[in-house]
Amino acid sequence: ENPEDLRQACVDFAYEWRSDKFLRRCEAHIVVADKDVSLLLTDMGHSVFEPSSEVIGIGGAGNYVYSVATDLIDSENDAEQIARKALEYCAENTEYVDKNVVLDKINF
Repeated sequence: ENPEDLRQACVDFAYEWRSDKFLRRCEAHIVVADKDVSLLLTDMGHSVFEPSSEVIGIGGAGNYVYSVATDLIDSENDAEQIARKALEYCAENTEYVDKNVVLDKINF
């Protein structure tokens, strides 16, 4: 309903998540981002966070990937390259990340 306002769209989605009979049973973390803002939806739609940093890490290796990506943020790499390099580093150095990384990028 709010294609121009990502924050409001996420709040609206969180409301739907909480109130829908089937969705409210879904426990997940969802990262949503555009060129201006990054948001984290968590806890069955009860929370929408806008982190203070440009990096978001979720899942079992979230803190590891977050740390590596934070170190790479000032590099010449774009967001996709930073995410891929952080996941690859963690796959080689921890047991929490699988070496088979699938990174989905949606272009509008």
